[in-house]
Amino acid sequence: LLPIFCAAAGPIDALAKSKPSKGDAESWKKLTTEYLMHTRALEQAILKKDRTAALTAGRMMAPALCTACHKAHR
Repeated sequence: LLPIFCAAAGPIDALAKSKPSKGDAESWKKLTTEYLMHTRALEQAILKKDRTAALTAGRMMAPALCTACHKAHR
């Protein structure tokens, strides 16, 4: 699981640095930065084998954050 997760983290960094094809740039920056923050927290929890922190970080990432971003920018 960790190699798969780490491989996916690179595109998430690129996503946060890109421009939205739809919606407000400020909203895009806020939402992608928040998503990236939770992704990094999840990565650290996995590396530390901290199940509680991993579950908390995972819950913070979805579904509300996904819905907000997709509604504004998809």
